[in-house]
Amino acid sequence: MKVTYIGHSGFLIESGSCCCLFDYYQGEIPSLPEDKPLYIFVSHRHQDHFNPEIFQIAGPKKRSTTFSPRIPEDI
Repeated sequence: MKVTYIGHSGFLIESGSCCCLFDYYQGEIPSLPEDKPLYIFVSHRHQDHFNPEIFQIAGPKKRSTTFSPRIPEDI
């Protein structure tokens, strides 16, 4: 298991079977292996714990799931 601190409250955890991204706000995200699903966790909607870019991180070909409280469409 590999844990990467991304900045502020953000962490990326890579295990043998998946990658988990927690509270991404800003900073460089290491390249993600194409063969592992990405699980994105948002603890709450404060701007220093959530960046709308998370919805583009995986790209159209990568399998991903986002777990979060309700996020308004205007964010």
